[in-house]
Amino acid sequence: MIGTGHNDQTLTWNNLLQVQNVIFVVIFTIEMVLKLAGLGVSGYWSDSWNRFDGVVVVASWVATIEASLWPFRLVRALRSVVPILSVLAS
Repeated sequence: MIGTGHNDQTLTWNNLLQVQNVIFVVIFTIEMVLKLAGLGVSGYWSDSWNRFDGVVVVASWVATIEASLWPFRLVRALRSVVPILSVLAS
């Protein structure tokens, strides 16, 4: 549903997308906090995927707070594409 925004969308649809965005940001934040608790700060940041996820989480919070920063949503959408591409490449 992330990529379903369109011109002339209803207020209800816009509100649904905003709520969905916050839900995903919270889920990714919980994942990050759990990994930080389990691996520690140095263990978390030593893995490149975790660094990428951390940047996505921070950027998502910035974009959620300041909705005009739409490019950060694109980065978060790419988060799901990158693993698919790596599987296809191998």
